Amino acid sequence: LTNSSSLSDFESEISVLSNLTHPNIVQFFGTYCEPASKQVYMVIEFLSLGSGLTYLQENFSKLVDSDLITM
Repeated sequence: LTNSSSLSDFESEISVLSNLTHPNIVQFFGTYCEPASKQVYMVIEFLSLGSGLTYLQENFSKLVDSDLITM
């Protein structure tokens, strides 16, 4: 993370994700910091269908209102 604002935003997101448990929300497992590069990574559950954004971009026109509501 390049500045204190980015670090603060990242820490806020981690705080929120650590307290969320819902079948429609990606499960957060933790963070990892690569010592050599000082890169910080979020560890989340594997999404077999890819990202939610990609799924919506590829399938939005096929979805009906009831699909969107249950997402």
